[in-house]
Amino acid sequence: MIKAGYYQVWPDFALEIGSDLYFEPGKSYQLQGANGSGKSSFIQKLLIPALRARKGAYLVYLEQQMHLQLYAIKAHAAFHAPGIRISSPSDAAMYLMQDLKKAYTAKPGDIYIVSDECPCLHLLQALKLPHCLIVIDHHEVLPGAEQLRFEAQNQNLSKVSRDV
Repeated sequence: MIKAGYYQVWPDFALEIGSDLYFEPGKSYQLQGANGSGKSSFIQKLLIPALRARKGAYLVYLEQQMHLQLYAIKAHAAFHAPGIRISSPSDAAMYLMQDLKKAYTAKPGDIYIVSDECPCLHLLQALKLPHCLIVIDHHEVLPGAEQLRFEAQNQNLSKVSRDV
């Protein structure tokens, strides 16, 4: 949960969250708003730390600019799954989902998948395990997802609200 309130996420930028935000397994959430309205900042500064604090939970985070993340995933695969070739964000997402299935089978826990404009949303939605999906996608509306709106009030503040 992220409590309602005012959050200074960068020295010159804040988010005002109008009501407590819960992210529940089995549900999907879509963050919507113009570029620069604080969606990625929300993920990095508030959401990821809150999800990491959940004991026994799994977190998969696909960054907006995946090129550096791809190097880390390729290195992990080279040590843990020799022979698997990862050359695209879709390959990386597929590898992470397979790795997640193995971990979950050994020790079940809540699963949170966070995607910041990853071009492989279809792979994340196809996961056959109970999970919570939180996405930023400017190109399509995620059916059945709760919408969280980010509205810039000025260059230093955005308001976050949820559609009820």
